[in-house]
Amino acid sequence: MTKYFFYLALSIICISTGFKTQQDKSVITGLVSGYSGIDTIKDEQNAIPPVEYFLKNGKSFVILQSPESEYLVDVHVFGKGFPNSKDSIFFDEIEIIDTVLIADINNDGFEELYIFTRGFFPGAYDHVFGVTSDEDKSYREINFYDLKPADVTDGAVFNGYQGQDVYTLENNSIKRTFPVYDAGDFYNHPSRGYRSLYYTLEKIDSGFYFKLKN
Repeated sequence: MTKYFFYLALSIICISTGFKTQQDKSVITGLVSGYSGIDTIKDEQNAIPPVEYFLKNGKSFVILQSPESEYLVDVHVFGKGFPNSKDSIFFDEIEIIDTVLIADINNDGFEELYIFTRGFFPGAYDHVFGVTSDEDKSYREINFYDLKPADVTDGAVFNGYQGQDVYTLENNSIKRTFPVYDAGDFYNHPSRGYRSLYYTLEKIDSGFYFKLKN
């Protein structure tokens, strides 16, 4: 089924529920000046309006949520005021949103939107999803680099890593904390304690990535 996004002006708040979707193949026009993007997501019965998060430069990001289950949502993010971007960035079946923040962690003058989610069962932890302004001309998803075999070898920063990340925004960085295990450790008893890593933002030819700080 298809439905289309629209903009509403709301101040920065934390959100944790879904949104009302539109009917199949109906185009909503004239609701927001300048928006012509069209995206496809399925209809939902339980919904609330989208939420708009404003940047210091007057541009904004809008979040739309579509409940997939009691614990999971589909999330679309799209920007307002970006001349080279119209379509949404889609996060498929992520945990319920806990907190949304605007920040500029690499201090380049262009702000980012960060979505922090809450784990959907005991032992599952937060995730972070990011969307950044690309010089205020377009907006793009922020990704983590894939782990390589060298990243988990003895002495490497992800040695003993088995997931269960917790993400926060701290000291103008994305802080990632996780338990560190030895072979034979129980799930809830990491014998090597916890490790925290700090990330800034990096732009390369293929896109934007969370980059480990030195």
